[in-house]
Amino acid sequence: MAAAFVSFKTRWGAAVCAQTQQCRNPTIWLTEWAPEPRDVYWENLSIPFVFLTIRRLIVAVAFFFLTFFFVIPIAIVQSLANIESIEKALPFLKPIIEVIPKTIGASIPMKATFFITYIMVDGWAGVAAEILRLKPLIIYHLKNFFLVKTEKDREEAMDPGTIGFNTGEPQIQLYFLLGLVYAIVTPILLPFVIVFFALAYVVFRHQVR
Repeated sequence: MAAAFVSFKTRWGAAVCAQTQQCRNPTIWLTEWAPEPRDVYWENLSIPFVFLTIRRLIVAVAFFFLTFFFVIPIAIVQSLANIESIEKALPFLKPIIEVIPKTIGASIPMKATFFITYIMVDGWAGVAAEILRLKPLIIYHLKNFFLVKTEKDREEAMDPGTIGFNTGEPQIQLYFLLGLVYAIVTPILLPFVIVFFALAYVVFRHQVR
């Protein structure tokens, strides 16, 4: 998207231009107040259009080859997606494959106590810690003391952020998986999982935006 900085002789003219529609189609020509000079990455403004086109082309080609060659390992894994295929492709693993289900079937129920404690300590306590938001509070004070120089910097520092999907989503999926696994063999674990999801719903519904 093409962009430019426009200077005016008077503040009144700048205010009028920034707050009025300049074109019949409001999506073609958009005007807004210029950012604070330190918020602009000036080096990017001097990149020639030819270089931008070359970069877009390189990214498109890299994306194509990455997607194309990613199909190969997916096809290999898909061919070994069931036990029968593994036994045909790797016959020497057949004794191990026969032992694994028996071992898992005997060991999973024995770990129920551990996972109940894990859900209470990590899940319930983690939800309580999410309400306190201690980490964003500490980060805000550090930024406010060392980095804040403008009002925009202060607004960005005050933003507590949203739920971290790189950590929160895997945690939720783990507890959901534990509920599925232990629903049959050890149903006593299910109430602890349900309590976690109830607390997580109350807390995370206000953390996602």
